[in-house]
Amino acid sequence: MAMNNMLLAQLMKDMQ
Repeated sequence: MAMNNMLLAQLMKDMQ
């Protein structure tokens, strides 16, 4: 789960 959260955060950062 932690990994998924990290991946999501990275995706969001990349989108911004």
